[in-house]
Amino acid sequence: MAIRRIGIYMKKVFSLLFVIVVISLFIASCEGGDTNMIDAKAVREIPQGFISLKKYEEMGLRWMPFETQITFLDAEDIGIYSTGFDNSDFIVKYNGEYYVYEKKLSEIIEVATIAPEQRRKTYSLNEPVYIRGASKTVYTVKIKAVEAGEAVEDENKSYKLIPYQIRYVVSSNAPDDELTNNNFICLVETKDGATGNIFDYIDAGSERIVSFSIREDKKLGSIILISPEYPGLTYRVVVDE
Repeated sequence: MAIRRIGIYMKKVFSLLFVIVVISLFIASCEGGDTNMIDAKAVREIPQGFISLKKYEEMGLRWMPFETQITFLDAEDIGIYSTGFDNSDFIVKYNGEYYVYEKKLSEIIEVATIAPEQRRKTYSLNEPVYIRGASKTVYTVKIKAVEAGEAVEDENKSYKLIPYQIRYVVSSNAPDDELTNNNFICLVETKDGATGNIFDYIDAGSERIVSFSIREDKKLGSIILISPEYPGLTYRVVVDE
């Protein structure tokens, strides 16, 4: 079995993750000056199928521009979708105003509308979780088992760690390569709210295995799944230990 080591930045409070990223990018863009700024392609006429970005604001939602990209926020100001200003298939500039592809914007608005409620919904082990992707793509993720091993001392021998393995399967109406390239588990959360997301992803054929460790004095509470296309759209699977 081939093991891929993937380390992802850790946050104590998951609901603040995207807000902090957005703020950090904004500060960086302010400090960096205009040398790396990329704006949307200027056009002489509005492309067919494009509408004013103001429609997003009319829905009571916000978006934020950065040096090279635009990020859309949901009603809780959590980023749900980002794309580069150089993506002229989605965004252009006409007479100093942004216009975007209406079909994609409608999809973003739909996701922004359901994301806050979805984050509060919970699922159980062995319950199918239907994860919304781009366009009409739906990923079905089922966590089959969460297995804990024997506690071992950490490198500094200051406390003990419990190794865990999450076994899950994924199916979709998307092409197989999209399933291969996407890892749907983005966080684990303990019952006291601490989060971690440094995992080993193990290729086990049709079944996927994710391994990680938490301190012996912590109790695993939830597994957070994420939409590959909409990172602010998350799904919480509750683990009963």
